Amino acid sequence: MTNETSLAPIALFVYNRPWHTKQTIEALQKNELADQSELFIFSDGAKDDIDRDLVKEVRAYIKTINGFKKIVILEKEKNGGLATSIIDGVTSIINRYGKIIVLEDDLVTGPYFLSFMNDGLEMYEDTLKVSQIVGYSYFEKYIQKYNLQDTLFIKGGDCLGWGTWKNRWIHFDPSSSSLLEQIKNNNQVKEFNVNNSYGFYEMLEKESRGKVGSWAIRWYASVFLKNLYTLYPSKSLVLHIGNDKWGTNYNLNSSFDPLDVPIYENRIHLNKIDIFQKENSRKAYSEFLLQYKIPFFKKIKIKFKTFYKNM
Repeated sequence: MTNETSLAPIALFVYNRPWHTKQTIEALQKNELADQSELFIFSDGAKDDIDRDLVKEVRAYIKTINGFKKIVILEKEKNGGLATSIIDGVTSIINRYGKIIVLEDDLVTGPYFLSFMNDGLEMYEDTLKVSQIVGYSYFEKYIQKYNLQDTLFIKGGDCLGWGTWKNRWIHFDPSSSSLLEQIKNNNQVKEFNVNNSYGFYEMLEKESRGKVGSWAIRWYASVFLKNLYTLYPSKSLVLHIGNDKWGTNYNLNSSFDPLDVPIYENRIHLNKIDIFQKENSRKAYSEFLLQYKIPFFKKIKIKFKTFYKNM
């Protein structure tokens, strides 16, 4: 068990979702180690008058919370956007503390999330091939099929309930155009797309053109190019509740959410495992990502539906 003096600070990023924020906070309060942890809440400024009242409601709520060793609330007057908020917030905290646990306001955690994260951050602190520890897991329904261990590694980075160290965060490259060029020049597009299971490279291209604002795709690309790995539990300690109209990157065409997995309520005891990715972990990840591929005829149906809706 990690000592209290070495616990990582928690950074929580909130905006205009009062209900989601409350679910996230209430679950976090029930975590083992919550009362020994420092919580930093970053509240972005409103984009417009429509969001202003919701931002005020979120800010009023977060001022009432307790249950942590220390709570620091940082409010921005102007809107910086999620990507800028996370990049700036993580950098400021990690430069001070050397490590961090990061949550957004649509992530509900199991009672041993903080324990898993802190144990992982301590266990792999000196293993420089590990980019981060993540509490979310894609893998529970693939455990038997691919004979997965309690924890496993996948190359790259992730964003759903994660933690890292200062000397890994320095690898973050904010330039999506530079990342695209490196992946292309290294002939790694197929690998970056997890054997073409998902369009990560296309998402990075959209980020470079300003079509999406994603810090996460740049983080994934940054540590992927450094040949670093993320540690996951095989059963998820985090539930994603953000695939609705309030999400920053919400997709109107999404009729299901593969990220909706059950929270594992028990403790996961970490044993240090081989850093290098096993092929069965990658196959399980590829199979999960294929759920996001929309069949051709469904794409046509969506296009016609959108066309007539906008007439």
